[in-house]
Amino acid sequence: MIMRTFLVSVIAGLLAGCGNIQGPAIRYYKLDIPPAPTPAGPSVQVPLRIEPFQTTGLLRQDRIVYRPSPEEVGFYEYHRWAERPNDTVTKALADQLTGRRLFQSVEISDGPERAEYVLRGSIDQLQEVDYHGAVRSQVSISAELEDPVRREKIWAGVASSEFVVQKSDVQAVVTAMGQASRQSIDRLVTEIVTFVKGNRLGALSSTGTPSR
Repeated sequence: MIMRTFLVSVIAGLLAGCGNIQGPAIRYYKLDIPPAPTPAGPSVQVPLRIEPFQTTGLLRQDRIVYRPSPEEVGFYEYHRWAERPNDTVTKALADQLTGRRLFQSVEISDGPERAEYVLRGSIDQLQEVDYHGAVRSQVSISAELEDPVRREKIWAGVASSEFVVQKSDVQAVVTAMGQASRQSIDRLVTEIVTFVKGNRLGALSSTGTPSR
């Protein structure tokens, strides 16, 4: 943990003895995922709908997660997310796929809109790791592509990344989380591009007729 428990305990004790002193202010962060180069390719004439990505139970609250050991989980009380990281990851992935022109259109929606293919996934890890050497930010994202007409999963992938935290503060932790998120998204998008082109999804629609 960047802010050591002992120091936090001392500060909390001092504040408890001073009725006129307020507690530490809560600081809010947004996951900043640097944009990646998106080389344009020929569009396949089928639309893609991306469902908002989900998160694991540890991430279904706004406090930033840290791991002092493999068995222990901690939450920063005064460092929280201003925007849900899964929303940021979903948009970043959609932006990359749009820039690649891999599909006729890319839309983020959890509604019943018709699409030739549906992409869904989850953030499985988004945490500070404090054991086994240097402090690191660790991110793992999983995704799957579904043909909703045939009701079958046609591709699935998982991408995990780590970045060393360069400074001893939470801002640096969040910066490294953004870098690790971008790397994981890059890997997933590359796998999706390879799968779509290799399986000629743009040549035939899911009904078996040529796309127009």
